[in-house]
Amino acid sequence: MVTEISYDAFGRPGVVKEAGKPVKSYNYLGGFIEQENENGIASRQITLHPVTGVPIAYHSAQGTHYTLFDSRFNLIGLIDINGDLLETYRYKSFGLPQIFDNSGSVISSSAFGAEPIFGGQKYLSGIGLYLSKKRLMNPTNGLFSSGDPKGYKDSSALYV
Repeated sequence: MVTEISYDAFGRPGVVKEAGKPVKSYNYLGGFIEQENENGIASRQITLHPVTGVPIAYHSAQGTHYTLFDSRFNLIGLIDINGDLLETYRYKSFGLPQIFDNSGSVISSSAFGAEPIFGGQKYLSGIGLYLSKKRLMNPTNGLFSSGDPKGYKDSSALYV
């Protein structure tokens, strides 16, 4: 198994199993993730923007960390309670992420457990794809791995 995603009764990702990582499960408030659990134990609670569902702050054993998003719902930074920049996130054209520490050096993963978020989609580093609500998106070419579940007919490609 590389990655296995199980969905809840509402069609939302409920459990994500990635090879070599703890099993993550999610508790939702409406359509948005409010709490993340690792191997069945609460690992992080999330304060959400009430309209967009964008994470405003992460609360974990490491403390409270605030997020910085751009107008396209891309996570671009993480700050501490004093306003000090901890990490920054940059993305190539279709969302391939890079994470930088506070000195500007590239790091392989967040020291604070934050996943890159591109266009509101959470990055699954184990498989290198973004998890949308219903399908996966490849940040190398910007294509989804399955057709649009709503079956839009006004596009030349249902995978866009």
